[in-house]
Amino acid sequence: MAFLLTILVIYATVSQGVASPPSCFSCSTITQARYCDFYTQCDEGEVCFVEKTENQNGHFKYTSGCMHNTTCETFFNNATSNLRSSMHEHSVCRDCCHGDMCNNKGCGDHGPSNTRGPYCFQCDHLSDPSECDHVTICDINEVCGVVEEFFQHERQFSTGCMRRSECQESLIFGREVNRTVKSANLCRRCCEQDLCNHQCTYNPLVFKSCDDHYRAGSVKSGIYTISPDDVNTFDVYCDMEDGDGGWIVLQHRFDGSVLFNRSFSDYENGFGQLDGEFWLGLKKMYILAHSSRKIRFNLQAVNGTWFQLEYGDFSIANASQQYTLHVTNHIKGFEAQTFEWNSGQVFSTYDRDTPDQCGTMRYAGFWYDSCTLLNINGPFDWPGQYTVSVHNVQGNGNYITFQKTMMMLQ
Repeated sequence: MAFLLTILVIYATVSQGVASPPSCFSCSTITQARYCDFYTQCDEGEVCFVEKTENQNGHFKYTSGCMHNTTCETFFNNATSNLRSSMHEHSVCRDCCHGDMCNNKGCGDHGPSNTRGPYCFQCDHLSDPSECDHVTICDINEVCGVVEEFFQHERQFSTGCMRRSECQESLIFGREVNRTVKSANLCRRCCEQDLCNHQCTYNPLVFKSCDDHYRAGSVKSGIYTISPDDVNTFDVYCDMEDGDGGWIVLQHRFDGSVLFNRSFSDYENGFGQLDGEFWLGLKKMYILAHSSRKIRFNLQAVNGTWFQLEYGDFSIANASQQYTLHVTNHIKGFEAQTFEWNSGQVFSTYDRDTPDQCGTMRYAGFWYDSCTLLNINGPFDWPGQYTVSVHNVQGNGNYITFQKTMMMLQ
């Protein structure tokens, strides 16, 4: 038993020796210790202190911070010193303590009210939340919060008190159509303990679409990860530069390097590379557009002229219905029937074709109706109506042949 007690004593001594220095309130000449709103990290061998001084007019002030433990222990109260009348300001009390943030009271100050909320870091627009050294006392119904955000196109952190309800609100703000928003939250963490908001435990914001990425400050087209629902997460190519930005690219062709005369399985699962020519895949398209979305086609003719075709109501059915197309609400470009002509049709390819055999005849997969007015998946460099084309119903009835096509969703 004696041996065990010896081991415990040694362990306790070693544990005290390796204890990390405390963090302490740090202020000068304030009227109450509890009013201190800055903190500092002590060095090895230091403890927290609060000191009360009196000036020649009999007014008391408090100073707090870190002090070496031996200095604290050698303090003596000189309130009755014969030097009192000759000094402009002198110490009348010094209390030292060893715990984190323990010096918000002492020398006659009883500290903050027991009904307070937590102490929280409070800083704006820092590159790292741990750099904050300003603190505040929250109300009883508030908690500590830290938010990572885009501010003027840079990732920055802000900390402070938050209402509990704010912690439950959506993390993306400012969904104005004119996109003038300059700040969007990326990460938010709320906690209830004193000074717990020193970091934003990175919980990446779940971007449901390219539009969310765009509104959060991403303005360069490229590959982004989205989570359109609570189950599926995958990469897409986002067009961020097409006027209003934030478009999910479903199909992109520009040099004929990828064969589009493929099986139904290929069209279902997708093919090509997101940074090249590709078809995203009907499975992912259904996840993205099983309810109404906006669809846009950017089409460049072989003479270099760009055309745009857009509809406000696009969706497709699930696999059991062979991804049947629904499209209405023509907004601009050519005439409404250019793509609405196909509405109600299943997706077909050469190996899962409809009775009119358009998948076979057009050498591609698409929602064909009478072999379609719009054929963006047709072969490159083929003469006549089988090429990547649209029937120019606004003009003389001839087909316009395209060298670049992009089909996008928002």
